[in-house]
Amino acid sequence: MPRFINKNIASLNGIISGSDLYPALYSDKSVQFFSTLSDKLVTMTESLKLQFDRLRVEALARSANGPVLASVIAPSFNFGVKGEYIQYINLYGPPADGKFDPVLLEQIRQDLLTGGGPF
Repeated sequence: MPRFINKNIASLNGIISGSDLYPALYSDKSVQFFSTLSDKLVTMTESLKLQFDRLRVEALARSANGPVLASVIAPSFNFGVKGEYIQYINLYGPPADGKFDPVLLEQIRQDLLTGGGPF
């Protein structure tokens, strides 16, 4: 049987200690390093748990108000489109040939001035 297997089996049986198998891991500096590392890992784990708990509480509070799909603040643009053209497109759709019907536009203008019409 190879020597490393014998040592591992002996270590499991309590015959050889871990310091006999891996002396570099059991030096004072190594023990201090692993102790410090272990303490830092525990501290980080506790900190992450607290952060996730806070996020969970915040998410629950936000979801009580209903889902938020998106909140966007966009600048408004004024392209200088006259109201009669917007109304024409709302009523009749965009002109197929790219030309607005002048009779319909005039009627929309009059209706906008007088407050009458279907809109």
